[in-house]
Amino acid sequence: FGEEPWNVQEAYNSLVEADILLIVGTSLSITYTILLLGATSAKKIYYLDPDPSMELEHHLSKFNKPKPEYYKRLAVSGMKLLKKKLIKDLQNEEN
Repeated sequence: FGEEPWNVQEAYNSLVEADILLIVGTSLSITYTILLLGATSAKKIYYLDPDPSMELEHHLSKFNKPKPEYYKRLAVSGMKLLKKKLIKDLQNEEN
């Protein structure tokens, strides 16, 4: 309806400090969410969606951000898989 939701500034601040960015189930059709992508300092970006928008790479490239790693799954099963991957990655970094 042309309105900005609450807590957008808090989301922006979190993206500036993020190590990773997890995008779950979005069509990327809302303008302010695309602009938020430019704020992230994340070195790794993950996109969970059973039918992901291929526009994400285009938007990220405009902001010189890394390509996302896609998980073409529903949110619950995708989160379980990604959680295992992130834990494994953290364990490998510690060794």
